[in-house]
Amino acid sequence: MDNFYGVARLRALETYLLSADQINRLAQAADFEAAFSVLSETKYAEHLHNIKQAFGYEELYDLERSSLKNLLNTLAPGNEIINALYLQYDYLNAKLFLKNEAPEKISSLGNFDPEKIRKYAREGIKDLADHNLVAAIGQAKSNHEIDLTLDQYYYQFIKKLFSKSPSPLIRLYAQAKTDLTNLKTILRCQLIGKKPESFLLEPALIDHELLESIIAKKPAEIINRLYHLPYFPFISAGLEDFAKLEKNLDDYILASFKKAKYMCSGLEPIIAYYLAKENEINTLRFILICKRNFVASDKIKERVRLIY
Repeated sequence: MDNFYGVARLRALETYLLSADQINRLAQAADFEAAFSVLSETKYAEHLHNIKQAFGYEELYDLERSSLKNLLNTLAPGNEIINALYLQYDYLNAKLFLKNEAPEKISSLGNFDPEKIRKYAREGIKDLADHNLVAAIGQAKSNHEIDLTLDQYYYQFIKKLFSKSPSPLIRLYAQAKTDLTNLKTILRCQLIGKKPESFLLEPALIDHELLESIIAKKPAEIINRLYHLPYFPFISAGLEDFAKLEKNLDDYILASFKKAKYMCSGLEPIIAYYLAKENEINTLRFILICKRNFVASDKIKERVRLIY
């Protein structure tokens, strides 16, 4: 895929990504309002006048993510890998409908109408074109299995699709997400007392033999057996905290995709920009939630994500 114009456009947009200094200012701000005011000096200021509720940071993130999706669809219209990345929001919506969670959490960023997902998840009315998503919803038999089952179906699809790519970076994304999903599945099943085998994905860097050897192990023992993996330095602090584990694997993926900064065409720079923006939005959300809950600045800085 050659996209010289699109990549040149992204190079210009990358200059507007939040800098380490801006992230530090947000983390060091005296309170939530002071942190939020920093955003008026950034690219996020474009959306501030569209927020219906004062200091509505969740709405701000939705607007930024919607702009990002529109940009990527303009640069790579109909690209199946881009579409697959946004399919995660359809699976998220399915989880929320199956769990009967609050409707305000439903995302409009997916590839399918949330109402069609709701009708199938709640009423069994099949009007969804994605057979994989239909199968995932139908397979989730209990509340304990919803996350396990839908993650399994989504990341099986990601692994199959991304593994066909000629790009080592895109295949690396699939490998890291596969390993992360399998690790989380093993740890979740340990917590709820279920056997994980039926929920595991086809292995990536953590092969069949290694997976079988860690199924019944404690997190500290599991981490000791992963020392040979390329992302071990990112997860060596431990596996007990799911959010931190996910953040650390995402940092590894983003660090790997920094190679795309030196590419002048192809899909990799587009995926890299997507990852950088998602990382930035997640970092902002984390900082502002911490500020709203009076978390100390030094504690916030310990868990801030990698900057692209």
